[in-house]
Amino acid sequence: MMEAVSDFWLREAGLEILAHPGAIEATAFHALSEPFYIAPHHHVQSLQIDVVAGCKGKVFVDDQWLSFDSDVGHIAYPGQVHGYELSPVQPDAAVFNFKILVSADITLVHERTLPSVASLGDKSDQIVEIATKARQYWGDPSSPRAAAAIQLLQLLAVWPVSRHTASVSGVLEVDDHVERAASLIESQLDRRHSLDELAEEAGVSGRHLTRLFVSATGMTPARYATVRRLDRAKVLLIDQKKQVADIADELGFASPATFTRWFRLNEGRTPTEFRESPTVF
Repeated sequence: MMEAVSDFWLREAGLEILAHPGAIEATAFHALSEPFYIAPHHHVQSLQIDVVAGCKGKVFVDDQWLSFDSDVGHIAYPGQVHGYELSPVQPDAAVFNFKILVSADITLVHERTLPSVASLGDKSDQIVEIATKARQYWGDPSSPRAAAAIQLLQLLAVWPVSRHTASVSGVLEVDDHVERAASLIESQLDRRHSLDELAEEAGVSGRHLTRLFVSATGMTPARYATVRRLDRAKVLLIDQKKQVADIADELGFASPATFTRWFRLNEGRTPTEFRESPTVF
Protein backbone atom coordinates (compact mmCIF):
# COMPACT_ATOMS: atom_id res chain seq x y z
CA MET A 1 0.00 0.00 0.00
CA MET A 2 2.83 2.39 0.88
CA GLU A 3 4.47 1.78 -2.50
CA ALA A 4 1.24 2.63 -4.34
CA VAL A 5 0.96 5.91 -2.46
CA SER A 6 4.60 6.85 -3.03
CA ASP A 7 4.41 6.59 -6.81
CA PHE A 8 0.96 8.16 -7.19
CA TRP A 9 2.53 11.28 -8.75
CA LEU A 10 4.11 9.16 -11.50
CA ARG A 11 0.91 7.29 -12.33
CA GLU A 12 -1.02 10.58 -12.35
CA ALA A 13 1.57 12.17 -14.68
CA GLY A 14 1.41 9.09 -16.87
CA LEU A 15 -2.35 9.34 -17.27
CA GLU A 16 -2.02 13.01 -18.20
CA ILE A 17 0.82 12.62 -20.71
CA LEU A 18 -0.38 9.41 -22.35
CA ALA A 19 -3.89 10.81 -22.72
CA HIS A 20 -2.49 13.84 -24.53
CA PRO A 21 0.66 12.82 -26.46
CA GLY A 22 0.47 16.15 -28.28
CA ALA A 23 1.39 17.77 -24.97
CA ILE A 24 5.02 16.99 -25.79
CA GLU A 25 5.88 20.36 -27.32
CA ALA A 26 9.41 19.56 -28.41
CA THR A 27 12.35 17.26 -27.88
CA ALA A 28 15.78 18.54 -28.68
CA PHE A 29 19.42 17.55 -28.74
CA HIS A 30 22.46 19.76 -28.86
CA ALA A 31 26.04 18.47 -29.11
CA LEU A 32 28.35 20.90 -27.32
CA SER A 33 31.83 21.70 -28.58
CA GLU A 34 32.23 25.15 -27.00
CA PRO A 35 30.97 27.05 -23.94
CA PHE A 36 27.26 27.78 -24.05
CA TYR A 37 25.10 30.19 -22.07
CA ILE A 38 21.34 30.61 -21.78
CA ALA A 39 20.08 33.50 -19.69
CA PRO A 40 17.60 32.73 -16.90
CA HIS A 41 14.04 32.60 -18.27
CA HIS A 42 10.84 30.68 -17.66
CA HIS A 43 7.95 28.92 -19.42
CA VAL A 44 4.43 29.65 -18.23
CA GLN A 45 2.87 26.22 -18.78
CA SER A 46 5.68 23.90 -19.85
CA LEU A 47 7.53 21.35 -17.75
CA GLN A 48 11.11 21.26 -19.04
CA ILE A 49 13.31 18.19 -18.55
CA ASP A 50 17.02 18.47 -19.37
CA VAL A 51 19.75 15.87 -19.29
CA VAL A 52 23.24 17.42 -19.35
CA ALA A 53 26.06 14.96 -20.08
CA GLY A 54 29.81 15.42 -20.45
CA CYS A 55 29.76 19.02 -19.18
CA LYS A 56 30.62 21.12 -16.18
CA GLY A 57 29.19 24.50 -15.37
CA LYS A 58 26.25 26.10 -13.59
CA VAL A 59 22.48 25.88 -13.71
CA PHE A 60 20.23 28.67 -12.44
CA VAL A 61 17.41 27.48 -10.22
CA ASP A 62 15.54 28.86 -7.19
CA ASP A 63 17.20 32.28 -7.56
CA GLN A 64 20.75 30.99 -7.42
CA TRP A 65 23.41 29.46 -9.60
CA LEU A 66 24.32 25.86 -8.74
CA SER A 67 27.68 24.60 -9.94
CA PHE A 68 28.30 21.03 -11.11
CA ASP A 69 31.22 19.02 -12.49
CA SER A 70 29.50 15.79 -13.52
CA ASP A 71 26.39 14.71 -15.44
CA VAL A 72 23.25 16.37 -14.10
CA GLY A 73 19.52 16.33 -14.65
CA HIS A 74 17.40 19.46 -14.45
CA ILE A 75 13.63 19.87 -14.21
CA ALA A 76 12.17 23.36 -14.65
CA TYR A 77 8.60 23.45 -13.41
CA PRO A 78 6.09 25.82 -15.06
CA GLY A 79 6.93 29.38 -14.07
CA GLN A 80 10.28 28.41 -12.56
CA VAL A 81 13.17 30.58 -13.75
CA HIS A 82 16.09 28.56 -15.12
CA GLY A 83 19.23 29.05 -17.19
CA TYR A 84 22.62 27.52 -18.03
CA GLU A 85 26.31 28.19 -18.27
CA LEU A 86 27.93 25.07 -19.74
CA SER A 87 31.42 24.01 -20.77
CA PRO A 88 32.03 20.64 -22.48
CA VAL A 89 34.61 18.39 -20.80
CA GLN A 90 33.99 15.21 -22.80
CA PRO A 91 34.05 14.68 -26.61
CA ASP A 92 30.43 13.50 -26.52
CA ALA A 93 29.18 16.40 -24.38
CA ALA A 94 25.49 16.99 -25.07
CA VAL A 95 22.20 18.30 -23.74
CA PHE A 96 18.83 16.59 -24.18
CA ASN A 97 15.86 18.88 -23.78
CA PHE A 98 12.15 18.05 -23.50
CA LYS A 99 9.21 20.44 -23.06
CA ILE A 100 5.80 19.12 -22.02
CA LEU A 101 2.54 21.03 -21.53
CA VAL A 102 1.11 19.82 -18.22
CA SER A 103 -1.66 20.77 -15.85
CA ALA A 104 -0.62 22.81 -12.82
CA ASP A 105 -2.90 20.58 -10.72
CA ILE A 106 -0.97 17.33 -11.03
CA THR A 107 1.09 16.31 -8.01
CA LEU A 108 4.40 16.30 -9.88
CA VAL A 109 3.97 20.01 -10.64
CA HIS A 110 2.23 21.57 -7.66
CA GLU A 111 4.34 19.64 -5.12
CA ARG A 112 7.51 19.65 -7.23
CA THR A 113 7.95 15.99 -6.43
CA LEU A 114 11.39 15.66 -8.05
CA PRO A 115 14.39 17.92 -7.35
CA SER A 116 14.99 20.65 -9.91
CA VAL A 117 18.66 19.74 -10.23
CA ALA A 118 20.35 16.47 -9.34
CA SER A 119 23.59 14.67 -10.00
CA LEU A 120 22.89 11.66 -12.24
CA GLY A 121 25.63 9.62 -10.58
CA ASP A 122 25.56 5.93 -11.47
CA LYS A 123 22.23 6.44 -13.26
CA SER A 124 23.86 8.61 -15.93
CA ASP A 125 24.23 5.97 -18.67
CA GLN A 126 20.69 4.70 -18.12
CA ILE A 127 19.16 8.18 -18.19
CA VAL A 128 21.11 9.22 -21.31
CA GLU A 129 19.96 6.03 -23.06
CA ILE A 130 16.31 6.74 -22.19
CA ALA A 131 16.63 10.38 -23.30
CA THR A 132 18.14 9.25 -26.59
CA LYS A 133 15.22 6.91 -27.25
CA ALA A 134 12.64 9.56 -26.34
CA ARG A 135 14.16 12.03 -28.79
CA GLN A 136 14.38 9.42 -31.55
CA TYR A 137 10.78 8.28 -31.09
CA TRP A 138 9.47 11.85 -31.07
CA GLY A 139 11.38 12.77 -34.22
CA ASP A 140 10.42 9.64 -36.19
CA PRO A 141 7.21 10.30 -38.21
CA SER A 142 6.54 6.55 -38.36
CA SER A 143 6.64 6.20 -34.58
CA PRO A 144 3.50 6.90 -32.51
CA ARG A 145 3.93 10.00 -30.33
CA ALA A 146 2.90 7.83 -27.37
CA ALA A 147 6.21 5.96 -27.69
CA ALA A 148 8.08 9.15 -26.82
CA ALA A 149 5.68 9.79 -23.94
CA ILE A 150 6.37 6.35 -22.50
CA GLN A 151 10.12 7.02 -22.60
CA LEU A 152 9.64 10.35 -20.82
CA LEU A 153 7.66 8.63 -18.09
CA GLN A 154 10.47 6.09 -17.78
CA LEU A 155 12.89 9.02 -17.49
CA LEU A 156 10.87 10.45 -14.59
CA ALA A 157 10.66 7.02 -12.97
CA VAL A 158 14.46 6.69 -12.70
CA TRP A 159 15.14 10.37 -11.94
CA PRO A 160 17.44 10.92 -8.90
CA VAL A 161 15.39 11.86 -5.85
CA SER A 162 17.94 14.20 -4.25
CA ARG A 163 20.38 16.85 -5.42
CA HIS A 164 22.50 16.62 -2.26
CA THR A 165 25.76 15.31 -3.67
CA ALA A 166 29.30 16.60 -3.68
CA SER A 167 29.07 17.41 -7.38
CA VAL A 168 26.21 19.93 -7.08
CA SER A 169 26.78 22.96 -4.89
CA GLY A 170 25.48 26.50 -4.55
CA VAL A 171 27.46 29.46 -5.85
CA LEU A 172 26.66 33.15 -5.83
CA GLU A 173 28.41 34.31 -8.99
CA VAL A 174 25.82 36.29 -10.93
CA ASP A 175 26.77 39.27 -13.09
CA ASP A 176 23.74 41.54 -13.16
CA HIS A 177 25.01 43.47 -16.21
CA VAL A 178 25.19 40.32 -18.34
CA GLU A 179 21.83 39.11 -17.00
CA ARG A 180 20.05 42.36 -17.90
CA ALA A 181 21.48 42.47 -21.41
CA ALA A 182 20.83 38.78 -22.03
CA SER A 183 17.26 39.08 -20.74
CA LEU A 184 16.58 41.91 -23.19
CA ILE A 185 17.86 39.74 -26.04
CA GLU A 186 15.75 36.77 -24.87
CA SER A 187 12.58 38.86 -24.61
CA GLN A 188 12.90 40.31 -28.14
CA LEU A 189 14.46 37.68 -30.40
CA ASP A 190 12.69 39.27 -33.36
CA ARG A 191 14.88 42.38 -33.03
CA ARG A 192 18.53 43.12 -33.61
CA HIS A 193 19.74 45.13 -30.64
CA SER A 194 22.73 47.39 -31.07
CA LEU A 195 25.60 47.16 -28.61
CA ASP A 196 24.65 50.64 -27.37
CA GLU A 197 21.07 49.49 -26.62
CA LEU A 198 22.30 46.46 -24.70
CA ALA A 199 24.90 48.51 -22.83
CA GLU A 200 22.26 51.05 -21.82
CA GLU A 201 20.04 48.26 -20.52
CA ALA A 202 22.97 46.78 -18.60
CA GLY A 203 24.14 50.12 -17.23
CA VAL A 204 27.74 49.87 -18.45
CA SER A 205 29.73 50.90 -21.52
CA GLY A 206 29.55 48.80 -24.66
CA ARG A 207 33.22 47.84 -24.39
CA HIS A 208 32.84 46.77 -20.76
CA LEU A 209 29.66 44.82 -21.50
CA THR A 210 31.44 42.93 -24.27
CA ARG A 211 34.28 41.98 -21.90
CA LEU A 212 31.78 40.82 -19.26
CA PHE A 213 29.74 38.86 -21.82
CA VAL A 214 32.77 37.05 -23.24
CA SER A 215 33.98 36.24 -19.74
CA ALA A 216 30.57 34.85 -18.68
CA THR A 217 29.44 33.10 -21.87
CA GLY A 218 32.41 32.74 -24.19
CA MET A 219 30.51 34.84 -26.73
CA THR A 220 30.09 38.50 -27.62
CA PRO A 221 26.57 39.96 -27.13
CA ALA A 222 26.03 39.86 -30.90
CA ARG A 223 27.02 36.20 -31.13
CA TYR A 224 24.83 35.32 -28.16
CA ALA A 225 21.87 37.02 -29.84
CA THR A 226 22.51 35.07 -33.04
CA VAL A 227 22.77 31.75 -31.19
CA ARG A 228 19.54 32.31 -29.26
CA ARG A 229 17.69 33.52 -32.37
CA LEU A 230 18.92 30.44 -34.20
CA ASP A 231 17.76 28.20 -31.37
CA ARG A 232 14.31 29.79 -31.53
CA ALA A 233 14.22 29.32 -35.29
CA LYS A 234 15.02 25.63 -34.87
CA VAL A 235 12.28 25.12 -32.28
CA LEU A 236 9.75 26.75 -34.63
CA LEU A 237 10.95 24.69 -37.59
CA ILE A 238 10.43 21.46 -35.68
CA ASP A 239 6.71 22.20 -35.80
CA GLN A 240 5.93 20.89 -39.28
CA LYS A 241 2.65 22.84 -39.35
CA LYS A 242 4.45 26.19 -39.38
CA GLN A 243 5.32 27.67 -42.75
CA VAL A 244 8.86 28.98 -43.26
CA ALA A 245 7.41 32.34 -44.28
CA ASP A 246 5.51 32.60 -40.99
CA ILE A 247 8.62 31.70 -39.01
CA ALA A 248 10.65 34.32 -40.88
CA ASP A 249 8.04 36.93 -40.02
CA GLU A 250 7.86 35.87 -36.37
CA LEU A 251 11.63 36.25 -36.03
CA GLY A 252 11.65 39.68 -37.63
CA PHE A 253 13.15 38.88 -41.05
CA ALA A 254 12.16 41.02 -44.03
CA SER A 255 11.40 37.98 -46.20
CA PRO A 256 11.63 34.17 -46.25
CA ALA A 257 14.62 34.46 -48.60
CA THR A 258 16.47 36.65 -46.12
CA PHE A 259 15.69 34.19 -43.33
CA THR A 260 16.87 31.25 -45.44
CA ARG A 261 20.19 32.96 -46.25
CA TRP A 262 20.74 33.85 -42.59
CA PHE A 263 19.85 30.34 -41.41
CA ARG A 264 22.16 28.68 -43.94
CA LEU A 265 25.01 31.05 -43.01
CA ASN A 266 24.71 30.18 -39.32
CA GLU A 267 23.57 26.55 -39.46
CA GLY A 268 25.22 25.33 -42.68
CA ARG A 269 21.95 24.14 -44.20
CA THR A 270 18.61 25.58 -45.23
CA PRO A 271 15.51 25.58 -43.01
CA THR A 272 14.01 22.82 -45.17
CA GLU A 273 17.14 20.69 -44.84
CA PHE A 274 17.11 21.22 -41.09
CA ARG A 275 13.54 19.94 -40.90
CA GLU A 276 14.66 16.66 -42.44
CA SER A 277 17.12 16.03 -39.58
CA PRO A 278 16.52 18.47 -36.71
CA THR A 279 18.89 19.13 -33.81
CA VAL A 280 18.30 21.95 -31.35
CA PHE A 281 19.12 22.91 -27.79
